[in-house]
Amino acid sequence: MRNGDYPHKALREERKGSVALLLTITRMGRVGACEVTQSSGHDDLDQAACKNLSRRARFVPAMDYYGKRDEGFYPLSVNFAGPPWIELQRAQEKGIQWEPPLAFPEGKPSE
Repeated sequence: MRNGDYPHKALREERKGSVALLLTITRMGRVGACEVTQSSGHDDLDQAACKNLSRRARFVPAMDYYGKRDEGFYPLSVNFAGPPWIELQRAQEKGIQWEPPLAFPEGKPSE
């Protein structure tokens, strides 16, 4: 998922949520189906997760007992947490110094 995948209306309304999905992976490693197993509570967030994963996600196909490609399943959750600039704006309004979360929890990547 990318930043641009967040539905614009949900961003404006500052809606957040986590959606649980079950992807069906085809023999070619593409998403063949996307089932919402637990909704975020917002249809547009649920639909955006399925739409974007179905369009871009690629997988190594499952193999059957004989080593031939087979259909498989992949459960996952997508968390729509809102953009970090909303937290920055709220902190600035309250006069609080705010740092965005680190992309690398252990610190900066080795160079």
